[in-house]
Amino acid sequence: MMKSAELAERVAAADPKLTKAQAEELVETVFEGIRAAALKGEEVALPGFGKFKVQDKPARMGRNPRTKGPVQIVAKIAKLDGDKRSPPKAGAAAVLEEARRAGLLDGDRSEHVSFRAPKALIEAAMRESGVTKPTELGLLALAMLAQPDPTANFLKATRGKLGPDHQLDY
Repeated sequence: MMKSAELAERVAAADPKLTKAQAEELVETVFEGIRAAALKGEEVALPGFGKFKVQDKPARMGRNPRTKGPVQIVAKIAKLDGDKRSPPKAGAAAVLEEARRAGLLDGDRSEHVSFRAPKALIEAAMRESGVTKPTELGLLALAMLAQPDPTANFLKATRGKLGPDHQLDY
C-alpha cells in the first residue's frame, strides 16, 4: 500500500525543482481539498483518474468497544469511481514496453495502416486495454501480434500433448 509520504517522494522525484517538503505539502494540499469538498457533499472529478463522492448509508446500530453499550452509526462513506479513460492497463503497457525493448517501435520511418472495424469491437478493445486513441489501439494490436507467444511455441513443440504426470490447476 502506498502512503502519502511515498506519493510525495514520487512527486519530488518527477520534478527536480521541488524539494521533498514542498512535494509533501503539495500532496497534503490536494488531499485536504478533496476532504473539504467531500465534507460539503461536492464531487471531486480528477480527469484520467476518477471521481470522489460521498454516499450516505442508512444509519445502523453498533456496539461501543469500550463500554459495550449500543451506539447508532451514521454512515457516510467516500467512494471513488475510476475514470473510464484511465491509462492503459498493466498488460497493455507491458506489451508496448516489450515491443519497445525488442526495437519494434524504433526508427524514424513509419507505415500508414488504415482499416475499418465494427464500433463495438473497437469500444470493447479500448475498454479492456485502457487505451483511449485508435492509433494507440492499432499499435497495441500490432505489438501483441509481433510478440512471440510462449504458449503457442510450447504447444507447437509438444504437438499439444502433455505428459502423463502433468497436473492441471483448476
